[in-house]
Amino acid sequence: MLTTTHQQSEMRLPLRQACMAVAALLLLIAAAGSSVAQSTDRDHPTPLRSDEIKADFSQDDSEYFYSFTAGPGEVIFTLDVKGAVPSGGIPYFHLFNTAGREFDSFDKFAARNSSEKLVKRVTFAKRQPVVMRISKPIGAGSLKCSPLSRPKSDQFKVVSAASFMPCQ
Repeated sequence: MLTTTHQQSEMRLPLRQACMAVAALLLLIAAAGSSVAQSTDRDHPTPLRSDEIKADFSQDDSEYFYSFTAGPGEVIFTLDVKGAVPSGGIPYFHLFNTAGREFDSFDKFAARNSSEKLVKRVTFAKRQPVVMRISKPIGAGSLKCSPLSRPKSDQFKVVSAASFMPCQ
């Protein structure tokens, strides 16, 4: 079958429109992915969806807020900190309920080029939403915080990290 130049250009038009739609969709997905950045708003914390937070920090950083559901039982926070040049650093973590009452807090200093570890155990009497604030650090370095939950019973059975879902 022979096609004319006019027919060929009419056939290319839907293909171009489809390509433009795909490109627009990819841009939309990329923009949505970048909007999942760390929240600096206590009233709209970033939902913690994994069992680990990794970040570089410096004293110029803002404070960041995350949310997750914990309890009943113990949540074990493992904080690994590596200090940066010239003098190391210390990140600060605070755990609150949604009304702003502080459950607990923890921090760990690491001198320059050294690594330090802290294990912090926090017990929650009931299942509840938690807001975690990482407040302005002193100095600079990198951190990894891994919260794991343990049921209230005495058996040592580590379940998936708390319940990392948005607080409602």
